[in-house]
Parts: sequence; C-alpha cells; structure tokens
Amino acid sequence: MNARELRLGNYVRLAKDFKFVETKAPAGTVCKVEAIKRNSLYLECKVGDGVCYSEVPVPIVEPIPLTEELLLKSGFTKEYDGFSCGIELSYGRYLYDDGANGDKLFVSINCAEYPLSHIPIEYLNQLQNVYFALTGEELQVNL
Repeated sequence: MNARELRLGNYVRLAKDFKFVETKAPAGTVCKVEAIKRNSLYLECKVGDGVCYSEVPVPIVEPIPLTEELLLKSGFTKEYDGFSCGIELSYGRYLYDDGANGDKLFVSINCAEYPLSHIPIEYLNQLQNVYFALTGEELQVNL
C-alpha cells in the first residue's frame, strides 16, 4: 500500500500481527488513519474492548476490499441486479458495475451513462476518498 493513496480518516487493516506496547493486534484488525508520514501511519485500532494508538510502518497495512455487506452497512442501497445504478453517492452520482469488468465498481453520473473515471473502486479507502471529493462529507462507515 502507498501512503499517498490515503487521507486522514481512511480505514485500513493490518496485514500482519502488530504489537501496540502491551497489546497485540492480529492481522486483519481494522484501523483508522490518524496521521500520515512517508513510511508510517499513526493508526487508531480497536483491539478487544479497548482502543490502541500507534505508529505503524506502511508495509504492515493493506486496503480493505469493498464487499456488498460493507457497502450496505455504510448506508448504500442496492437496486436491480448487482450495483448498476444502485449506489447513489449523491443525487445523480453513482457507483456502478459496468458489466464488463467482473464485479468492479466505477463512479458515474446519470445512472452509468457518463463514467467519471475508468479506474475501478476496489477498496474502502478509495470509496471514502471519492465520496468526500463528490459530496464534501465523510462517508459514515459502520464496520
């Protein structure tokens, strides 16, 4: 993962076990980016019943793949089959499955008639970033 792909508030997960002073966070632990440096991130991670904060090397984190469950938990709705014209970022702005690239999602306006980008949105941090860019608000993520 590249630190330039992230911004404050993005969610990532630990790719490897990591020790926060006295607490061990297992691989797969979801963390929120609180600060970004060239080779490290300062993360807030929920471990067990508590919250840990630590500086973590960038190679130890990985993006969180988008799933239907994660999108639905984050307030999106699904219409039709798949996500074609189904996930509205704000009025007229959608994530859509173009039908030609597997289950990859793209940003579009007017119900997928006009793609804004041909770069797929595959990870939660990408969705958070594009959502903020299009709406000026943070995506409310329920993990």
